[in-house]
Amino acid sequence: MAILSIQSSVIFGYVGNSIAAPVLQTLGHDVWRIDTVNFSNHPGYGKFTGAVKELEQLDNEIKGICDLGILPNCEVILSGYLGEIDTAASVLKTVNLVKKQNKAALYVLDPVIGDDDQIYVKEGLVEVFKNKLLPKADVIIPNRSELGWLSDIKICDLSTLKIAAMNIIKRGPKNVIVTGVLDAENILNYAFSNDGIWMTSVSRIKQKFSGTGDLFSSLFTSAFLETNNLSNALAFATEGCETVLRATCERNSKELSLISTLSNLSTIKTNRSAKLIL
Repeated sequence: MAILSIQSSVIFGYVGNSIAAPVLQTLGHDVWRIDTVNFSNHPGYGKFTGAVKELEQLDNEIKGICDLGILPNCEVILSGYLGEIDTAASVLKTVNLVKKQNKAALYVLDPVIGDDDQIYVKEGLVEVFKNKLLPKADVIIPNRSELGWLSDIKICDLSTLKIAAMNIIKRGPKNVIVTGVLDAENILNYAFSNDGIWMTSVSRIKQKFSGTGDLFSSLFTSAFLETNNLSNALAFATEGCETVLRATCERNSKELSLISTLSNLSTIKTNRSAKLIL
């Protein structure tokens, strides 16, 4: 199954397509990658070199794929970090082109905006995600903070989480996956649809790592494409992230220990279910 992944890329470390490509390929998918930025490393280090890809170059790469006549084989478009507001136009164009040639293709939107109530993308990108890309998505995977920004609802408990997610569903996406909801001891991930609400829970890890959202979206996309089941996909992605994070902590690594755990990801079962809570 082919997945078109439109995300960032770094030379050193693991975020965006530098995660998505190896993870999705290990799980058996062809990955067509379009890099929105090419940086030396992720900005979490405080400094980096590289550049956001020019809109003309992005459009040219998309045209090259179209000219090959392969878009009917694309099962999923997965988009993440954009870099610039104009990049959204290329993503939107690509989604429309793929869906025109394969009506069953899914658009999975990872609205990379920020975390822990801190926005770290350029001004205007929140509105672009909210008004341009969100209505086109079949699945959207925000973290708790991103869900609040996109829904204009302050998330403070499960009730407001549900209200915000259902608000998003009314605007286009059929499924809303919310990651990184914290309680005293655990990290909770939720899946919302008109058919129910599911939850997974894992023990909190004190250390924070860049790329965990990109890892989750890759794992979820793979499992959902295989099973078409929200509960199974949520459970698979949660377990996969925990596997990588535990290995990273054991190695005392600043970057995700991705390559050394890839073989472990392929052994996780996709028939495990998340907890149905409503």
